[in-house]
Amino acid sequence: MDISKKQVGFIGAGNMAKAIGRGIIQAGLLDASHVHASAPSETNLKEWASWGAKTTNDNCDILELCDVVFLAVKPHLLERSLDGVLGRMSADQLSRVEKSDKFFVSVIAGLKVDRVEQILQQKLGVSSAYVIRSMPTTPCLVGEGLCAYTLPRSKREAPQYSEFAERVYSSVGRCKRLEEAQIDAVGGAFGSGTAFVFTFIDAMASGAVKMGLPWATAREMAAQTVLGAGKMVLETGRHPCQLRDEVSSPGGATIAGLHPLEESGFRAGIVSAIEAAVKRSGELGKN
Repeated sequence: MDISKKQVGFIGAGNMAKAIGRGIIQAGLLDASHVHASAPSETNLKEWASWGAKTTNDNCDILELCDVVFLAVKPHLLERSLDGVLGRMSADQLSRVEKSDKFFVSVIAGLKVDRVEQILQQKLGVSSAYVIRSMPTTPCLVGEGLCAYTLPRSKREAPQYSEFAERVYSSVGRCKRLEEAQIDAVGGAFGSGTAFVFTFIDAMASGAVKMGLPWATAREMAAQTVLGAGKMVLETGRHPCQLRDEVSSPGGATIAGLHPLEESGFRAGIVSAIEAAVKRSGELGKN
């Protein structure tokens, strides 16, 4: 698939959409003029326009002009974002929405593929929409994101769809194809997990400031520590606990610091946070 020739649009222009859109442009997969974004106000669209992307307040423009449409709104707003489309688009415009090579990429937490297909049929009259469900993380914005995606089991396997997802998301981080039943776990553990890591970085920096480092230095060093530790896990392929034990010398500073972490329930707290986020992700889709 020659992605460079595609017109790619986003219904919803918030943080997650910006992470993907800007990531695609920065990776050189698409010229900015081939990227479109729609939102009800100019608040988020100004940043898209500064990259050279085309912006609109009318979702009909995205549906008609774009070959690939990212659905990037909150779960409860998808139906509302498509309200009235049938009444405002001509039969010719609607036929272009349903053309065989157009497809949709959902980045909506909790909404399963069959529910998105159902909404597209109800609101657009599209009976055969192809929907990729994906769960990207915001570090896509800096080329270090994570994305899991799934293809609809009800449709026949079509290599061009998985190729698009792999090329787009691999250009902005790491990409994994999973079964749909696993997608909510990815969103809770690693979509929300990004915020958990930010909290850890802030806590680590705060501790360093308490012990005498200036804030700017402490934040930079805390962030680099997390980045370096993650890279060691990925590049060595070794278990995190093995890497931890190798720097925990008997009677040393590291083991002394690990003890109060264990006493505070650090690991149990992380597990509980991920469990809560995954459950909430599923609830959002049901509601």
